[in-house]
Amino acid sequence: MIGSNAHPRALLAMAEGTAVPRPATPAVRASSAAMRPVLIPISGRDVTCGVSDYVRTLAASIEAVRPGLVEVAHVEPGRPLAFMRLILARLRAGGTVHLNLPVEGWGTSLLPGASLFLARLLTRRGRAVLTLHEWLSLHPLRHLSLLPNLWVADVAILVSRQQWRGFRVARSVRRGLAARARMIPIGPNIMHAGEAPTPAPRPADGRLRIGYFGVLYASKQPGLMLESLAALARRGRDACLVVCGDFLADKPEERDAFLAQARALGVEDRLEMRGRIEDPRDVLDLLASCDLHLLLYSDGVSTRRSSFLACLQLPQPIVTTQPVEPDEFEGWPAVEGAIEAGEIICLPADATPEAVAEAIEKAADEAGLRKPADLAELWSKAAVGHLALYGERA
Repeated sequence: MIGSNAHPRALLAMAEGTAVPRPATPAVRASSAAMRPVLIPISGRDVTCGVSDYVRTLAASIEAVRPGLVEVAHVEPGRPLAFMRLILARLRAGGTVHLNLPVEGWGTSLLPGASLFLARLLTRRGRAVLTLHEWLSLHPLRHLSLLPNLWVADVAILVSRQQWRGFRVARSVRRGLAARARMIPIGPNIMHAGEAPTPAPRPADGRLRIGYFGVLYASKQPGLMLESLAALARRGRDACLVVCGDFLADKPEERDAFLAQARALGVEDRLEMRGRIEDPRDVLDLLASCDLHLLLYSDGVSTRRSSFLACLQLPQPIVTTQPVEPDEFEGWPAVEGAIEAGEIICLPADATPEAVAEAIEKAADEAGLRKPADLAELWSKAAVGHLALYGERA
């Protein structure tokens, strides 16, 4: 059952030790009888979090194939005992608990990891699955917060070759878990429903419009984007950075520092902050109104970057950073062919603002429009891969 407003109430009931009424099981769920039910917790806090968006889309994709198998539960990291009871009940029933980490709403708290660890001390039944959306570039405190999960997990999933290979050789990962680690790529969190996006109206100021999509934090190099905008101004190019996204709600100081840097560089009037846009269609329409897209990942572009996958669905050229693994996009013609054609320009992760500005001008003046990629199949493959994993014996 995909998450609804009932889940926080179910969590509260478990925290108080009362029974949670179970809905009647419709006939359509009979095909799920042989497979253990799966609980996927996400943060109950109202925060901008790509991992939570991913969980909801994955659950919907699995629901389309195997109705009733997955339940998405909203949990509060400040209530670890309630979280532990929720996990413990599912494990004792022989089901699967599938954590997707890191979750922005949990921050660097040790409590979510400790809850799974403590539940595992009380039962060896069921199965604990982890999807690690980030591994190599984790903050040290975040890394520590994941360790209890890693000690008790039965299997780990990584979403890119880069992260998967790094995980398999990490000293902090026990050998058996590293050997069993899987790689299941994700699909984009933002997708269009078959129809081509309609570009949003754009100002008649003649400016080059550079689109950015996603949450803003250190690995997206927001400061470098501003410095590149200033470099374009020095080159005589009138450009505007359209930011479809925002900083994390619990880190307002990062947003303040970003805006202060824009003022110091003299590009405040070239910055268009749109914030988080809830309707996926509106996001794609706004990005479609831009001349190109800019995504400067400090750890290189990879299949784990849903913001990059979202932009692949549009025809505009992309300026991004080189993948660390040469085969990161092996078998992805929408990426490999576009890089060869110069429609996707890849720069070193430590490129200078001048080099980024030069690449932006090249993309705007020379790169042609790409054939938009249809990535819906990625979610179908992800659903099939997870169902195969869920169906394995512990």
